This record gives sequence, C-alpha cells and structure tokens, in this order.
Amino acid sequence: NDELIGDLWHKITQNVSKDALFVITGRQNANIYDENDTQVNHRFRRAAKAAKNDDLKRLVSVKSCLFYFTRSLAVTYTTSEPYWQTIDTKFDSIPKPVSDESKCWEGKEPAVLDLTYTKLDTTLKLTLTIANKKGGYWRVTKGSAFIQTSKSSDDFTLDVNEITAGDKFSYSCSQLKIASKNTSNSAQIRLKFSEFQLQPFENPVNKKIVFTSSE
Repeated sequence: NDELIGDLWHKITQNVSKDALFVITGRQNANIYDENDTQVNHRFRRAAKAAKNDDLKRLVSVKSCLFYFTRSLAVTYTTSEPYWQTIDTKFDSIPKPVSDESKCWEGKEPAVLDLTYTKLDTTLKLTLTIANKKGGYWRVTKGSAFIQTSKSSDDFTLDVNEITAGDKFSYSCSQLKIASKNTSNSAQIRLKFSEFQLQPFENPVNKKIVFTSSE
C-alpha cells in the first residue's frame, strides 16, 4: 500500500546523497538444484519443491553455452489456402533441440537455437539466430517458424526485435508474444511463451548456476 511504500522509500533514500533510481519488484528468484548440485536460477516465482524436477526437464541446453526455458508454448496458426482455418495448439511437451543446427557463438558467427515441438499431428520447428553485438549486448536477430499439420504447412519469418539483453544478462519474459511478419498470403502465426528465458552463453561467474540475472 501507499503507506508501506512511503516508509520503505524513506528508509532507502535517507542515506543517499546523490540522484538515484530504484526499482521495487515483487518477484524473486527460484533457486532449484539437480542431483549434481547444478542450479537453475531464474526469475519466475514458484515453490522450489514443486518446480525442482519439472524445471530441470524443461531446460534446453546446447553444449552448456546456450540455454532456453519455457513452461509452455501456445500457438495460433491461420493456414494458407485452400483451408483458411485457424488452429490453436498448446505445446506442454519439452522441445527437442536439433543438434545438427543448434550451435553456440563461434567468433563472429552467430548462435543458433533450433527447436522442434510435436503434438499429435502438429509439428512446429522454431529457429532463433542470436548475435553478440558490439556495444555490450546480445540480440536475437532472426526468427523463423515452420508448422505442419495433417492438412497444411507454412513457413514464417518472426518479429523478434525485442529479445535482447546486456552481455552478462539473460533475457526473460513471463508472457512473451511473437507474431509472424506480413506475408504475401493470408497465413499467420502467433506464439505465446509462458515464462520464457534465453541465455546464449555460460554463466561467467558460477557454472553451477545456469541463468544469470535477467533483463
């Protein structure tokens, strides 16, 4: 409430002599360990006991230098002709990285995260290209999706401009929404990630903690 915030603000600022910016958040990290004492430390607030094994299973690691996590992925797919129908699919299963395509940064070569989701008669291939930019940040520079059902299939270029963070930070979003860019036909795709987190490097401070602090 306002009274609590005001009291907290007074305590924080009473010893600050210069201008400062404070961010107060209700979120806290969930520190989760596996049998090898490896820690999955990400920003989403959950009971550690309930999340322990589930989180570790959903963590995708490419050669311990590219990490991806999401709890679920909801897809709304509007097919191209001749069917013109909208299909809603929710992928709760763990995606499989395509080992021949996924790779880490190599010099000036970008990292690539290539994932395949499957459910019944629907297959989604999701590809993210990640560049290590000069100026102290990394960015997802390209995104594509290929979706196939029993009756149709389409390729899409995704709008991924917002997925970026500082060099030593991971990127996270509790509800990340990505849509396809305009195409010549009416086919469209919209992706909604629940508890999305991406980090294209190994933790530089503690290798037993997977994710660094997130932006």
